[in-house]
Order: sequence, then structure tokens, then C-alpha cells
Amino acid sequence: MADHPGNAMSFPGPASLSVGELLREADLQARRMLADIDPATAPARLRAWAEVVEAGADAWRAIPASGPGRSHIDADIDTLHEVATGVHQLIVTRGWPSPGAADPDAEQIVASLSAVGDLVRARHRPHDPIRADAAGDLEAARTWIMHSVLAATHAVRRSLEQYERALASTRDRARLPAPTGEVAHVRELIRRIDTAEGLASGYLDMRWPATARGERLEPVHPTRLERAVAQWQLQAARALTSSPSVADLALVVRTQLDGAVFASAMAGAATHAGLLTPTEGPRMQHALTAFEGTAAPLLESLGLLTGRDRIFQARLADASSQLRLAYREIAHDGTAMAGSDILRERVDIAHALAAVQHSLVAGVDLAWRILDAARDPHLQVRAQGAHRIASRSHQPRPSAGWVQAVDLVNNRLITVPVPVRYTLRHQAQDMTDRAIDAAAASYPSQPRPATTTPPTPRLTGRAHQDRQPPTRGPETPGPSLGR
Repeated sequence: MADHPGNAMSFPGPASLSVGELLREADLQARRMLADIDPATAPARLRAWAEVVEAGADAWRAIPASGPGRSHIDADIDTLHEVATGVHQLIVTRGWPSPGAADPDAEQIVASLSAVGDLVRARHRPHDPIRADAAGDLEAARTWIMHSVLAATHAVRRSLEQYERALASTRDRARLPAPTGEVAHVRELIRRIDTAEGLASGYLDMRWPATARGERLEPVHPTRLERAVAQWQLQAARALTSSPSVADLALVVRTQLDGAVFASAMAGAATHAGLLTPTEGPRMQHALTAFEGTAAPLLESLGLLTGRDRIFQARLADASSQLRLAYREIAHDGTAMAGSDILRERVDIAHALAAVQHSLVAGVDLAWRILDAARDPHLQVRAQGAHRIASRSHQPRPSAGWVQAVDLVNNRLITVPVPVRYTLRHQAQDMTDRAIDAAAASYPSQPRPATTTPPTPRLTGRAHQDRQPPTRGPETPGPSLGR
């Protein structure tokens, strides 16, 4: 696996994003934390949790108040911040988790929320007047911040609960990163974080998702989707041909999955607009659903093999971020997918459908490149993820196991074991086959060519004697009856 000096970054970067895009990026990252619950991640997530709350509180306080005074506005986030401060002090006092690396997903949330605070302060001075039509934006921004904090807090609590259960199991305890925490200390942390989760949930009970949908959105640029798709296809193809890491492969698959969800929404809108027939639209959506069903297992395997690595090729990560932001700008309505009527108001459905069709065809090439990368003998993966996948294999394993113990304990980068390589190739091949089907289903069925057979003469009802007799060849004698 080749290194890319000067060409790596953590994903995603907050540069050049608007406040709304940064808030959605933070919320998306928090949801990803919820989708990746593992007891081994509990210490790293706990180290970063107080920073997530602090960054959320900082962004919250930067958002101006629409009325006089702000004590009533800041009360909820202030209380939550105090709980997080108490948890941090408890960690320092008890010494667990010990100092170490923080969770990469949580760090990305901190980066996005910190950028929100900096951006708002740079554009709005404390005594500037607030427009009447901006009140919905301000309330929506605070709602998005609290929801990101809530999702991250819930993910930390679930990881800690699994960590507590793992402590009670001799087999699972051996897999936890050392040093392990005491059961009583872990339980106290769970109770305190549960309190914080209750505070955040209480604020959102009467606001989410209605308030989050009250923001005022800028019109979508007519060519944003086409430009984002073209840039993504270029950078993804380049990344996949230059010794990609497993993290790069996971990013490509994840972005293609997001594209499939967007394409399915556009297929529905195109069907309502008459650009696809009632048969063609569902056929396209069914093919995309099948693609999602094969890409998701591959993404899960790549996630295990990536471990906690979040370093990607810089241009690939930037192109992915821009494309996913374009998808959300067009196809999301607050916290849910936009309906067909809203999509038709935001974009030209014909142009958007053409961009989707082009991306699905180009996605076949990306799928083949992913399959080639899965066959690369120099590809390296994390030992613990490789061990988990190899342990599911039915292939006879060597006496020493597929992964050496020293690599497993330190979670080192290793060459892909045989059963893991087989799994990756099988999953990548399935995804490629479904990508081909989705690309084919995205285009309307071709009309049948007009027939060239001359029309049969119409019967006029004239008498049989007046019709032209059929032409016959020379008569041949029939068989004798032998009288």
C-alpha cells in the first residue's frame, strides 16, 4: 500500500462549507457513530465526548438571539455543558480512560461544530440586528446542534454499556484495550452520560424534526450536481488506480451508496414528471435497492479492516464531501428525504436524471476498479478486523491461525489473509454485478422499430369469382387411386 505524501487528510474537512452544511456534516458523523457500536471504542469515545459537548455549546452561544436577552436560550446547553465538565473531571480523577487517542468520528464532530462557531462570529457581530425572516434559521441551527450532541451522546452511552458487558466476560474482556476500567467506575459514567442524554432529548422532544425544517434554504445552483458528479468520478478513478488504502476503498463505496439513495429519489421524481414510465421508474429503483444490498456488506467488511483509520487521499475526500453535500442540498427536506414535488421545485428533473444516469454508468467502472483493488496482493488491512472476518470463514485454517497474535494485540497493518481476500473479492464481484444492472435499468427501454412488412390487402367483399386467383406452379400428377 503506497503512501501519498502531502495528499492525505481526515474526512471531511470543514473548509469552504456553509453553516448549514457544517451542521449537517456534524449530524451525519454523529449518526455514523451510532452505526458503529463496539465496546473497544468506548475509551476513545469517552475521551472526546466532553469536547463534543463543549464544541456544541460554543457553536450554540455564537448563534445570535432573536429577542432581548439570551439566558432562557442558553439554559439547556449550559446545563448539558456542566454535566460534561463533571464527567471530564471524574475521568481525570479516576484515571480511566487513560490519556490516548480520541475517537476520529467524535473529532470530526468537534471540528465541524467549532467551524460553525468561528463562521458565525466572523459574519455576525453581537449587536447586529436580526432580520425577521432569520428567526427560523436561528432556531433550526440550535436544533441541529443539539441533535448532533444527542446522537453522539447516545453512541457513547451504548459503547459504554457494551464495554460493561464485555468486562463481565473473560473472552470479551481479553479483547478490550488495556488498561480496562473498573466496573463500578464504568457504571457511574453510564449514569452520568444517561443524564446528559436525557437533557438533550428533553430539549428536542417538542422541536425535532419540525423546528429543523424551518430553516430558509438558498436556491440550488443549476450545475452544482453535474460538476460534483464529474469531479467525483475523476478523483475516485484516480484514487483507485494509485494503490488505495482500505479507508479509501470504504470512502468510495460509502459515497456510491449515498449516490444510489439519491438516484432512487430522482427515479421517483422522474416517474412523476413523466420522464420515466410507471414501469421504468420502479425497475430502476429495484435495481438500485439490489445494489445497496450488495454494497452494504462490502462497506461493513471494509470498515472492519480499516479499524479507526480515517486518513484519506485529500482530493478524493474533498470530492466525496462536495458530492454528498450536493445530494443533501437537493434531496433532503430538513430531516427527511424530499418529496417529488419539492425535487421538481429545486432542480430541473431532466438534467438531474441525466447526471444520475451518467454517474451510474461511470459507477460500473468504479466498481470494477474496487474489485481490482481487492485483488491487489499488496493491500494491507488492520489485524483485528481481518481476524473477525477470517473467523467466520469455513476454510481450514493453519495451526497458528490466519493472524499472528502479536499483530492482533497491537492491531497492526497486515497483508490480507486468504479467507479475507476471498470475502472481499466475492462481495466486490456481487456489487459490480448489481452496479451493471442499476446502470442498465436507469435508461428508458428502447422503442421497438417500426415493422417493414407490407400491409395485407383489405377484403372488399367482392365475390369469389372476381378475386385474383392465387399463382400456382406447374401441376404434378397426384398419386394413382389404382382403380
